[in-house]
Amino acid sequence: RDYYASRGLGDVYKRQRYESGEWNKNVDSKWAVILCNSEEGTKLAETFEAENIEHVPYYLGEDTNNKSYTADSDGILKIIDDISKKNIQGVLWATDYTADLSMDNESRRRYGVNALFTFFKCMIQSRVKLSEGLKIVVKNAWKVNGEEKYIDPFSAASASIAKVMSREYAGMIWDIIDAQADMPESDVIKECIYKHTSLARAVRTTGIYAKYLEYCPVKNQESYEYDKQGTYIISGGMGGIGFSIAQKLSALNVKKVILLGRTELSDDAKNKVASLENAEYVRCDVSKEEDVIRLSEYLEESGDVCAGVFHAAGISGDGFLMNKSDAYFNEVVTPKIEGSLNLSNIVRTYKGAFLVMFSSITSITGEEGQGDYCCANAFMDSLACKLVDEGINAIAINWPSWEKVGMAARYGISTEDSLFNTMPVEQGLEWLDYLIENRESSVIPSEFNMKLLVQYKEELPFLISASITEEIKNAERKENKAENEKSNLKIKGSINPSDIEIKVANMFANVLGLEEIDIYTGFQEMGGNSLMTTQLLKQIDAEYPDVVDIADLFSYSSVSELSAYIKEKTGVEEESIVPEEAIEEENTHCLLYTSDAADDKA
Repeated sequence: RDYYASRGLGDVYKRQRYESGEWNKNVDSKWAVILCNSEEGTKLAETFEAENIEHVPYYLGEDTNNKSYTADSDGILKIIDDISKKNIQGVLWATDYTADLSMDNESRRRYGVNALFTFFKCMIQSRVKLSEGLKIVVKNAWKVNGEEKYIDPFSAASASIAKVMSREYAGMIWDIIDAQADMPESDVIKECIYKHTSLARAVRTTGIYAKYLEYCPVKNQESYEYDKQGTYIISGGMGGIGFSIAQKLSALNVKKVILLGRTELSDDAKNKVASLENAEYVRCDVSKEEDVIRLSEYLEESGDVCAGVFHAAGISGDGFLMNKSDAYFNEVVTPKIEGSLNLSNIVRTYKGAFLVMFSSITSITGEEGQGDYCCANAFMDSLACKLVDEGINAIAINWPSWEKVGMAARYGISTEDSLFNTMPVEQGLEWLDYLIENRESSVIPSEFNMKLLVQYKEELPFLISASITEEIKNAERKENKAENEKSNLKIKGSINPSDIEIKVANMFANVLGLEEIDIYTGFQEMGGNSLMTTQLLKQIDAEYPDVVDIADLFSYSSVSELSAYIKEKTGVEEESIVPEEAIEEENTHCLLYTSDAADDKA
């Protein structure tokens, strides 16, 4: 068959090296160490003591009489208050690293990614300043060198949400470390406390690794042969992508297609299902274990043999983590995390059945405003590796946006908006067949949007291959040859704007892509979103270092308000400047992602 694309992007880990002199041992720093109230937590605290590192341990747990703190906002705020009083310079977050693996799933989330989410919000609201930053260490989140004795998807969720946090609150040192479980704790502590790279890294006994993307060719063009006597289950079956899969399976005349959803169907939706051969709708919330157990019982009673499950249910997150409620966060995260765990139990029952989890490129890019969605998809990426190790046919696919269906259709996403090219439905279905046939995870079934890659190449949260680097250079040559123009910016609302207002207005214009800015209109009102807000913060910080943080951009949202705030903070007294009829825009560029350059990187 002819595929729309002859290559995808392989997502692997590549060994890195540190240059001499990169170790920065600040013996005067005092650290807060956030731990689970477990044997592993006590062991890590004892290792800090043995290494003679000044620290204060804080244990998360329910035994508050034993000096543990609850993982809710009340407990977290007590920790933050104590951190401020004790003049602590840095925080090492190690709850997933010290978690007891016998904990149930709800407890792992409560003391892991959910607690980290709460800590992040409380830290920003309390305006805590950490000169040594926030460092997150997890354990065996990813399969990196093949020596991991187990894979922990909950660690992957925490590491991935931390990646988004580091972009949404970039004015602080961040480190994200995935440590091998059987490494000595003293080595892990030294890596966390005395080392800093903005690029998330995996620390293994064989070396240090970073995520690396390279183009990989399609191995073959064989289509997966679906079992005509099998039953296929699609969570999110009434969504655009889920229903497209159902249509394909129905056309192949498989025995049965079961579409899952949380709500009762409307008459129009019922007619839509009735239009498919051998298809039925079952009301089932896959995030609830009892619902999935009932589904399993239904399969057994009806004599249906499950041949495969497509987990396509999900809710896209939107907005900065600092502004999200716990309820909204859980609404996005739970269908992916609990849903994939529950559906994997059905696949375990049927020999040869597969589980395809619909992940997203977001888990790799860590986009601002998508923290909850990012961590939920990263959980599934890691879970796929764990399930394969357990002998289950499972893959997670890091999809780009599909055209005209799914979240792309709902949010108006096009190729111009994404670092990766969007794809037509037909192409997505062909890639789906290919990836099931070849049992491939860690593949992005798309190519880079070269225009955006050129613009944001220095800020990628992963490494790229030499061949992609060369493509960037070729694209830059073409772009430079085509145009190198400056646009004229018109400033409304002031006859005589100040120098700060002119600079800030140009920053607004750069990020929003506008040629006219009203200094009294809010950034969000002019079309700004979460991603653009972080781009704006980077430009402001380059001109006025350490003056504005992300919370200030919501408090002072217009050019006028923000300029007044900057003037107050900097103490700059300046003359207003009478502008020309059109004020020339500064030739600056805004960046999308945050990370340091590293070996093998463009």
